[in-house]
Amino acid sequence: MALQMGATIHDLEEAELCYAPQFGSAKDPVNFAGMVAAGLDGIEADLPLEEAFVGNAYTSDSVHVPASMAEALQAWESSDWITQTFGAEVQDHYTNMARVELADFGSSVTDWERYRSFERL
Repeated sequence: MALQMGATIHDLEEAELCYAPQFGSAKDPVNFAGMVAAGLDGIEADLPLEEAFVGNAYTSDSVHVPASMAEALQAWESSDWITQTFGAEVQDHYTNMARVELADFGSSVTDWERYRSFERL
């Protein structure tokens, strides 16, 4: 960005940059590795680019990212591409990690549940 606009380091102090990958943490190296691997796979397989999306993605019938961690877990553990790209050991590790997180979350009571339960009692 700085090179494209001929900016200095001081100009970048005012820039509002955003990065939102499709998984939990922008700092997770597996996220970056996955995005790079997917891009390289698309280049090597000569996959065509999709047309730019126009409209409201939330109400469209286009493919969506998983809406929950449980859906993401199912997509992750059933993906042959993940197995081929990262290996079964990495796939199994993150599958287990997600199951542990889901079990931990499932055993907790959220503020929303407290509020709704209290409201209805």
